[in-house]
Amino acid sequence: MSVEVSIIVPCYNCQDTIKECYNSIKQSINSVLSYEIILINDGSTDSSGIICQEFAEYDNRCRYFEKENGG
Repeated sequence: MSVEVSIIVPCYNCQDTIKECYNSIKQSINSVLSYEIILINDGSTDSSGIICQEFAEYDNRCRYFEKENGG
């Protein structure tokens, strides 16, 4: 897969806003044929990680990574 656009979204305790953010990105970039959304969980303590994992499981253009909180 050749990717034209990569969008990186850092996530930290964003369970209340991540769905709106994700949907907004998909609507805005819909005209680009080849894109990926990279969600990076920076050690969230809420359910942000679970929500992001669900996006990645449902959409093959979405990738999910976890890391320890970097401050």
